[in-house]
Parts: sequence; C-alpha cells; structure tokens
Amino acid sequence: MNSRERQDVILRLLADGPFRAAALAATGDGAHRLPPEVAAVISGVDLPALDRFGRFLCRHYYRERVVHYFKYCRAVAFLTDRAPEKVLKTPEFTALMPRLILGDRGSAELALELLRRFLTGDADRVRARIPYWDDLVAYQGAFFLSDAMPPRPTATQFPARAETAAILELSWDNSKIAAVSARAGN
Repeated sequence: MNSRERQDVILRLLADGPFRAAALAATGDGAHRLPPEVAAVISGVDLPALDRFGRFLCRHYYRERVVHYFKYCRAVAFLTDRAPEKVLKTPEFTALMPRLILGDRGSAELALELLRRFLTGDADRVRARIPYWDDLVAYQGAFFLSDAMPPRPTATQFPARAETAAILELSWDNSKIAAVSARAGN
C-alpha cells in the first residue's frame, strides 16, 4: 500500500461516519473482517483519537454550512432564541454523527431534518413574533441542501429538471424577508 492509498483510507475514515463506525467495531477480534488496506491503517492509529477527530470534523463541517446557509435565521436569533448552530451541540446531533458522510446528500437531508425540527418545533412563540419563520427556514434549507453532492445524473436525450431541483411554495416574499432579517442582525 502506497502513501496515497493510506491517505485515502484515513480521509475516508474521518469523513465517512458509517465506514469509521464499522472499522472501529471490527477492530480486535473482528479485524479479519476488515479489508486489508483498512486493517493496515487502523493497526497504526490511535482509534479513540481517530473517532474524536472524525466527530470534530463532522461538527465543524456542518457548522460552517449551517452558519452560511441559515444566516438570516441566525440574524434574528435575538428574537427567537434559536441560533441554528446550537443544534450541533444537541444530543440528537451527537447521535446522528455516526450516520453522516461529509458532502453526501442523504446525510445533508438527515442533518437538515434535525435542523428544521430544532428551528420550527414548538415555535408558536417565534411565529407570533416572526410570522414568516417557517418560510424562512424552508428557503434557507433549500440552499443548505443544494450544497450537498447530488446523486450521479442519469443521461437523457432531452433536457430535464435535475433530481436535486427544489420547488418551494412560500407564503412570503423571502427575498425581501432576507434583506430585513440581515438588517435586523446588524
């Protein structure tokens, strides 16, 4: 195994939660179940440190995306007491991390679902102050999801809508709401 192959295995162990969990579970007596290249890398690694660093990268990866794509929700957090990035410190996100693959669309959907529940669940008080709250969360959620890697497109003879296209029906004009929310945060 050359150094590039070892690096690829390490990067996958850090970025792919299910792969890392399976590799960590198969160490010791179950090491024979691992592919030889993974077993070779794991044999020389501090496994608890690998898992901690993989979780750190996962939390950091999603924090960057949540802060960027939910900036308008974040700007009005002083009114809602719901800063979107707070979801990343919840036990629910901690439990979700072993299932996440950085950059994967399915993983982004899982993280977004948790984020939506965090922002819109039991939010009647928020909706009373910000009646467009649900639309704002949906609007920013569409952008958040667009950042994830789309599935491989299937070749078609004619132009077609991408599988990842999102059509939202919103009750509010979110372009104006975004501008107001951005000013509110300043």
